[in-house]
Amino acid sequence: MKKLFFLVAALLMICSVPLFAGGSSETKKATARKFSDNLLRWERSDIRSYSMRISYVAGNRPPQEFFVRVKDNRVVQYSVDGQEVSDLEGAENYTVEGLFRQTKEYVKSNKKKSPMLYVVEYDKQYGFVNFCTKIYNPDVKSGAAPSDSNFRLRVIDFDPEK
Repeated sequence: MKKLFFLVAALLMICSVPLFAGGSSETKKATARKFSDNLLRWERSDIRSYSMRISYVAGNRPPQEFFVRVKDNRVVQYSVDGQEVSDLEGAENYTVEGLFRQTKEYVKSNKKKSPMLYVVEYDKQYGFVNFCTKIYNPDVKSGAAPSDSNFRLRVIDFDPEK
């Protein structure tokens, strides 16, 4: 079972579509188009119930693992680092829809002169955001990077319940 999980996780990483969110106006148009295309792919999949685990690393803090179970587009279970969380309010950020909301803001915030740009990858089969991080903008020679510039979010397990 573990081998199957790691095989599926590796396949998801290989099959994801990378997206460099920033740069020229043509790149920004392509970024917006990729975002819209993948959001549409997700919506057309008609998956309303699923579970997923997300690895999140920010700054120098240790990695965190979030688990969310969604039934009929509502969060029914949420845990952080294996500890069940009874208040489901923050769980919305770790749903597919929540990841799309955050990514939309990331894509909007990329500016040619910003010292940091977002990189987003989408799942090829369902279109959901499965990886997001910030990188240094190669077009900017000076300017300090924001203190939260070192973050990485990756979906490490996704189980649709059709």
